[in-house]
Amino acid sequence: MTDPGAKTPPGPLVMLGLILGPAAAVGIGRFGYSLLLPAMRAWFGWSYATAGAVSTANAAGYLLGSFLAAPLAGRIGLGRSFVAGLAVTAASVGLSGTESPALFGPAHVWFQLVMRAAAGIAGAVTFVTGASLISVTVRGPSRALARYFGGAGLGIVAAAVIIPPLLAHGGPGAWRAGWFVLGALAALATILALPVTAVRVPAVRAADGGPRSPATLGGLMPLLAGYFLFGLGYIAYMTFIVALLRGGGYPQRTVAVFWAVLGTGAAAGPLLWRRIIERLRGARGLALVMGMLAAGAALPVLTLSTAASIGSAVLFGCALLAVPTAITAVTRRHVLPGALTAALGLLTAGFAAGQLAGPLLTGALADTSGGIRFGLAVSAALLALGAVTCLAQKEGPPGDPGPMPAPDRARAAGGRPVDPGADGGGQPGRRVRVPRRRLPHRSRAAGPPGPHPPAHGPALRSQPVRAVRPRGPRGHHPVRGEPGRRRRPGRRGTRRTAPRRRSLGRQAGGAPERPGAGGVVHLRPARP
Repeated sequence: MTDPGAKTPPGPLVMLGLILGPAAAVGIGRFGYSLLLPAMRAWFGWSYATAGAVSTANAAGYLLGSFLAAPLAGRIGLGRSFVAGLAVTAASVGLSGTESPALFGPAHVWFQLVMRAAAGIAGAVTFVTGASLISVTVRGPSRALARYFGGAGLGIVAAAVIIPPLLAHGGPGAWRAGWFVLGALAALATILALPVTAVRVPAVRAADGGPRSPATLGGLMPLLAGYFLFGLGYIAYMTFIVALLRGGGYPQRTVAVFWAVLGTGAAAGPLLWRRIIERLRGARGLALVMGMLAAGAALPVLTLSTAASIGSAVLFGCALLAVPTAITAVTRRHVLPGALTAALGLLTAGFAAGQLAGPLLTGALADTSGGIRFGLAVSAALLALGAVTCLAQKEGPPGDPGPMPAPDRARAAGGRPVDPGADGGGQPGRRVRVPRRRLPHRSRAAGPPGPHPPAHGPALRSQPVRAVRPRGPRGHHPVRGEPGRRRRPGRRGTRRTAPRRRSLGRQAGGAPERPGAGGVVHLRPARP
């Protein structure tokens, strides 16, 4: 019979469907707007503030979806919530190419606000439930999570291959066909992700339903603040960097190369940063990633040369999706599996709150005399501030007494307990420090002590019984009960009256004699 709490790795089709989730929800549903923004802005006559407001609608939907992810997963399951979010994303992206001035007005703003918000809600549900599904079904999920988050880079690369050539040869109104093509790609990802609905999530004990410590939320505040600043800074770069390149005179071919390099770096970044994030304590790995992100965002502000633009794409792309990888890794060390979805939803809400203000702030700054470069410079400074904030994150929840002893079934060679791990199953080879117990008093007459018994469990009954001899009344021998002289510690010349173990008399049949006034003694069974 299989253990309902056992973790089994997902199959190739399931893992492919999980990787395509961020590709459609993030790489296409969110970042596809950045490639189409210059054409839509020229078609509708939007200002940078209006374009930022449309991007803010997506962030508002992402904030709402992060709160809906955990309740929806509890009602219909993680796998079904994942696929449902993908289906809504595909529908909203495809409908974004619909244009009707009679229904939506000449500026077409309100309809785009609704479509961007719907894509944000669905994208958050897919992103959070997919990460939680991998975390609770895969043992040691760091590599699988890195591949999962890197899937968004595949969506960015796919959009870079299709959208810029389409805009270059399709005329001013080609943005509509761009949305239709992106919607078709998201629908294909939804179909390929259908096997995810069949994944069985292992049962979580009731004791694992909450955080390890009541102060867990307070211990995650530096992480939450850093994730908020990340959302505030990165979304401005991803929204307006293509507009900056197009305004600088770069053709669509160069924009396509830039976006493809950024997407490739985003796909490979989580795998490249995985070991560094695991080895660094606290959120130091996250701080290092955000520092690299700030450097990549600052390069096109300093100079708009081709080399600086490609270097910015490499630095920013390699660090972009490593941030949620580091966030998930740190969160898994603070909460138990039953609370992981809720904790990730809370952190995603802080991230989405930063996305709400980021495009509005950068768009308003871009409409000033400083231009869009000034807005991107502020976003780079916010990313650097987020890197400094993450350094305040400590390792483990505050007030946590440390790992508890593992059950008897999870012991290493020699009887030493091992770390039970997040699921309580025990990971061989990882030893934990167990506080030493204070053993009862043992008389010298009882002989040398035996091996240390295990902490608890059936193995305790299999150990040989050792004598624990209480001291008798003053003036009596501790074994025979006869008056005698007791040796006082520190005095020389006194005679030890405690007999050897083999001097105990026996009755007929081999049973040991009853002790005298010295008290009851539990002896080992007599030899036959």
